Amino acid sequence: MRNPLRSESSMNLGLLLARLPMGALFLVAGIHKVKDGVQSFVDSQIGNVPAQVPHAWAEQYLHALPYAEIVIGSLLILGLFGRLAGFVGAFVVTTIIIGYTGVFAGNLPHPNLIYVGLLLMILLVGPGAIGLDGLMFGRRRSVKS
Repeated sequence: MRNPLRSESSMNLGLLLARLPMGALFLVAGIHKVKDGVQSFVDSQIGNVPAQVPHAWAEQYLHALPYAEIVIGSLLILGLFGRLAGFVGAFVVTTIIIGYTGVFAGNLPHPNLIYVGLLLMILLVGPGAIGLDGLMFGRRRSVKS
C-alpha cells in the first residue's frame, strides 16, 4: 500500500504550510515597523547594533529592513521566487540573531533559530508547486537519489 504522506502533493502542501506562517511573520513585522514609523524603529534599535558595524551601515540597514520584510513576506506567501526569498529571509534573521537576539532566550534556544531553519529549507527544497513559481515556471523535474 502506498503511503499518501510520501506523495508529491503532500510535500507541496507541507511547503505551503511552512511558507505561509513564515511569510505572514515577515509581512506583519514589516508593516508594523512602517506603520509605527521607520525612523522610530531605527532610533530604538541602533543601540543594539554591535560596535564593529559602522554606524552609517547599521542605520541604512535598519531603514531598509521594514521594506525588505514586507517584500520577503509577500514573496513567501505568494510562492514567488521562493528560493531567493528563503535565502534573503535567512540572511535577515541571521543578522537579527547576531545583532540583537543572540541564540538563546533564557535557557532555551531562541525561536529565530527555527525561522532560519525553515527559511533554509525553503531555499534548499524550493517553495513547492502550490504558488506562483509553480504556475509561472511549471513543474520541475525532481532529483532522484
